Amino acid sequence: MPTSVPTRILVAPSGFKESLSPEGVCQAVAAGVRRLLPGAVVVELPLVDGGEGSAATMARATGGDLITTRVTGPVGEPVDSYLARLGGSAQGTWLVEMAAAAGLRLVPAGMR
Repeated sequence: MPTSVPTRILVAPSGFKESLSPEGVCQAVAAGVRRLLPGAVVVELPLVDGGEGSAATMARATGGDLITTRVTGPVGEPVDSYLARLGGSAQGTWLVEMAAAAGLRLVPAGMR
């Protein structure tokens, strides 16, 4: 007698700018899939592209930490940005959220 293999679905979105983080999109889509296909195996993998929310998403995904720090922004003024310590290792890999450190929103329209 053949055994049935459950349907496997990968939910791997990025965020919706100014609306939902990648994790929020994952949770919403996965909840809908689970309602429609209760027997499905749903894997959630939020993706980031280096933009807004990337540091927080990577820190959560690796069990790391998110640290707020002041950096010099794109026009020489101090701005708040984020560092993600991936996996929680002080000696390991760090990620700088460039959208917060030097994103276009930090450059006045007249200087672009």
